[in-house]
Amino acid sequence: MKYLDGDTTLGNFPVIWVVARLLAATGPTSRSALVETLRPPAVVESEGKRGAFTASLAVAERLGLLKEDDDEEKVWSLGPQLERKGGGTGPQFSDADQFRNLCRAAFFARELKDLEEGDGPSDVAVGLAWLTSRNPRESLAKSWDDGPNEELQRFNLLERSVLNGTQWGHFRRWAIDLGFATESKDRLHVDVEPVVASSVREMKPGRVTARTFVDKVAKAIPVLDRGVIADYVETQLEVPRGLGDAVAGHVLYHSIRRLEARKMVELERGADAKGTVAFATQGGSVAIDAVTVLEATGVN
Repeated sequence: MKYLDGDTTLGNFPVIWVVARLLAATGPTSRSALVETLRPPAVVESEGKRGAFTASLAVAERLGLLKEDDDEEKVWSLGPQLERKGGGTGPQFSDADQFRNLCRAAFFARELKDLEEGDGPSDVAVGLAWLTSRNPRESLAKSWDDGPNEELQRFNLLERSVLNGTQWGHFRRWAIDLGFATESKDRLHVDVEPVVASSVREMKPGRVTARTFVDKVAKAIPVLDRGVIADYVETQLEVPRGLGDAVAGHVLYHSIRRLEARKMVELERGADAKGTVAFATQGGSVAIDAVTVLEATGVN
C-alpha cells in the first residue's frame, strides 16, 4: 500500500480525529453535512479539489476507523475499530493521545492483515521499521537532501518507502502522528517512548522475563526489533537492523530505560539467565534478565 503517493497522500490523523468526534456526537452523517460542518477550507477542500479531508476519509476507511455506507448519500459513521471502543463515548475520543493509540493500533492491524494475505507492508510501515532501526541519539535532517535521501538510497528503500522530498515531508507527518518521532527546528528525532509506554500500560502488572517483555512490545509495535514488520524489512528487503548478536537494539533499550526512570518498569540484571535479552548499544550490548511492569491497566 502506498500511503505516501496517490489519493491518501494528504491524509492525516488530526483530521480523522475531528471527523470521528463529530460522528461520535451526531451519529451517521452524510458527506455533504460533514463538509458543511467542518470549516474552514483548511480542513475541507474546495469543490473539485482533493485535499486533506478526502485523503483522511480514505485512510480512515482503510484502517477501519470510519466507514461509508454504500448508497448515493455517502453517509459516514464510526468504523469497527472505533465502535468496539465504546461507540464514541470513551475517553479515547476526547483525549488526543488516546485517540492516537487507537489509530496506531488500527494501522498495525491493517498491516498485519495485509501480510497474512501475502502483501508486503506499506511504504509508511517500511519507513517506520527503518526509522526505529537507527540510533535514537542520531537525529535526521528535516531536509530531504541533507541525509535522508542518501541513507534510504543506500538501503535501496526509495521505491519501498520514501521516494522523494515531497514524500519525506508526508512520512515525517505520519511518523509524528503515530507517535514514533518528534521535530525540533531542522531535525527529526526518533522517539518511541510514548508508543512503548502505551504498550506497557496494556500489560498485566508483574514480573516477566526480558524476552517475554520484548515479545509483547514487538507484538503491539511490529516495526520494532523482533516484530514481524521489522523482520520482513530485514529478511525480505535486506535492510540490516545492526543488532549483531543482540536481540533488540538502541531504540527499545533507550525507551525502557526512560520508562524505568518514570517508575513504570523495573529492570533486573543478573537474576534470571533464562529469558535474558541482550540489547545492542553504542559500542557494545547490555543484558537484561527480567522486567517488572509496575504501572499497567491491562491483562495481556
